[in-house]
Amino acid sequence: MKIRDQLSLLFILFYVLSLSACASLPKQEIKQQGPSISKIPDQETAIKKETTSSNQIPKEAKIVTDYVIREPDLLEISVWKEPDLKTKVAVRPDGKISFPLIGDVFVRGLTPEDLKNLMAKKLAKYIVDPLVFVKIEKIESSRVSVLGAVRKPMIVPLTHQTSLLEAITIAGGLWASGDTGKEAGDLSNAYIARNNAILDIDIFKLLRENDMSQNIVLKSGDFIYIPFADSSGSEVYVMGEVNVPGVKAFKSGTTLVEALSKADGLKKGDASPYITIIRGGLKNPEVIRIDYREIVKGDTSQNIELKTRDIIYVSSTPLTKWNRVVLKILPTLELLLMPNAYRNAYTTGGGLRIKTGLPPQRPILP
Repeated sequence: MKIRDQLSLLFILFYVLSLSACASLPKQEIKQQGPSISKIPDQETAIKKETTSSNQIPKEAKIVTDYVIREPDLLEISVWKEPDLKTKVAVRPDGKISFPLIGDVFVRGLTPEDLKNLMAKKLAKYIVDPLVFVKIEKIESSRVSVLGAVRKPMIVPLTHQTSLLEAITIAGGLWASGDTGKEAGDLSNAYIARNNAILDIDIFKLLRENDMSQNIVLKSGDFIYIPFADSSGSEVYVMGEVNVPGVKAFKSGTTLVEALSKADGLKKGDASPYITIIRGGLKNPEVIRIDYREIVKGDTSQNIELKTRDIIYVSSTPLTKWNRVVLKILPTLELLLMPNAYRNAYTTGGGLRIKTGLPPQRPILP
């Protein structure tokens, strides 16, 4: 073999051996800067984690939305190991309930937890460490009242956004005399009460002049009252610090002292001498103020003759501002104006009870 051929063979052999050596070397891990690829989740995992995270409200951002009690919600109240202290009671239009041992309790605006704590505090005078349970048996508070000279005086549930005109329509429209067919409502003195204040809404303009700017959207608790136009009523309304508030029979010539005697007199005697008489309704009232102490002294000019549907309010302090007068009388007045069926439901378990004897087909109201 020639020397050149031998050198070529050796070169080829060396080349083959070199390739084999490279193939047998251990694999090196490739290092790179930045985050490890294994730590980056796939797209599906990333979306899932993001969705889950967005649905979790931080603890400090959670909003407590406890239910607030309003009339005429139905409550079930019980006291542990006291079977006689378990009752179901409706919240009255004055925002109160009655409960054994402690009497009337103002509950409007309280949460069940607030009411539980309040009643436990009141019952602690009679029971050692009372454990009170409050349950909202039935939520009835999304309603408005439409009363007076309408065909069907009623409480209208607010199942949707309801206007003033729609509520009056649901109540059958204005009451009309069966003999003449003439509508009997005194629209000029009709009013809407909200949160113990009279709204600046003209029902006459709405129903007679088609002024739709008066057709407001109603809110829960609104009280709509349309008085009768005639003067055939036979009662007055006595409330405040008297022993038996309510609707009292009236006949021509009835005096203030006679009306107060039908309410069994003043609750605190001379300690509550201030009398406010509202005449002509709440929309355009005539307000008469009398000091009962002057009558006791013999001033007969203070013992005025009443007119039908006068509202008499007795207080221990003078009510000089009209807004304060309205604030004081509206809750009780609304109760007095309720049809008997609703009034009985609201006074279950105690509280103000009034027997009016008013005919169901034509309630005689102020």
